[in-house]
Amino acid sequence: DLYNGLVCDASIALRRAIIDAPTPSTPFKALALRFLRLPDPTDPTATPLTEDQINNRDNYGDIGLQAGKPLNWAFPVITNNAFQLTFGEGQDWDSIKFSKSDLWEE
Repeated sequence: DLYNGLVCDASIALRRAIIDAPTPSTPFKALALRFLRLPDPTDPTATPLTEDQINNRDNYGDIGLQAGKPLNWAFPVITNNAFQLTFGEGQDWDSIKFSKSDLWEE
């Protein structure tokens, strides 16, 4: 309860990722960034996702726009994991900025 759900031990490494400044910006207003965790490609026991699983929007989580910042999606990322990120079908940009923090350390 103290940490609102998740507590990680030292085997987990976290970073803060930010996606922002898409140009042109108009198509991205009020869009959530959707994410899907992919199986570890280095794990021989991992089962790849089927195309139906990848295309099923119910399997994705949503990251809303960061409050007070125009067109800025910030979120924690567990390192050494693969994710598929999407704004939905048909979104296109000329440029977009992706940045990450240093590893979080206690």
